[in-house]
Amino acid sequence: MTNTFGVRRVWLAQVAVLFLLVGCGTTTAPFDQTAQLNAQQLKAQTLALIDRSGNKFTASQNDVTALVAKYDAAASAAVSVEKNEPVIQAWGIIRGPQSGSAVEYFNTWKQRGAMRPAIRAEKKAQIGRHFDYLICLESAKQSGTACINPLGAVPTAPAIPADAPAEDPQ
Repeated sequence: MTNTFGVRRVWLAQVAVLFLLVGCGTTTAPFDQTAQLNAQQLKAQTLALIDRSGNKFTASQNDVTALVAKYDAAASAAVSVEKNEPVIQAWGIIRGPQSGSAVEYFNTWKQRGAMRPAIRAEKKAQIGRHFDYLICLESAKQSGTACINPLGAVPTAPAIPADAPAEDPQ
């Protein structure tokens, strides 16, 4: 009888360790369909606004202000999610003051009054890649695919989603 009790204790300890490992194994935020759709919509709005930047900034100033406020809201929402650092950093790339960010582009547009076609095309492609990276990070939470940072950093490989089948280690 004592032997059976000891086996049960070992079995229960192993089950407890398994649950602990599974519960602590998540290294990324859960997939959020709303955040992904929001990023896609903000990308479309941003690229459309860049297309209009051949005109005077003052004609679109309110649209820029509203769009940047949407960036801020999306970034704040990302910060409120645990284990969401890659997405938070991606929003920092889009809305930061550094060269290549959408906000930096809008500030340059404001200073210059209107942007030349070559600059619009270059920045539209660059900022589009930043949004593609953000969208990839959001969808990777569900699919587990790797996303290549457009700034040339190491690819971000999110954790395999909890519902993904395990690979056979042959």
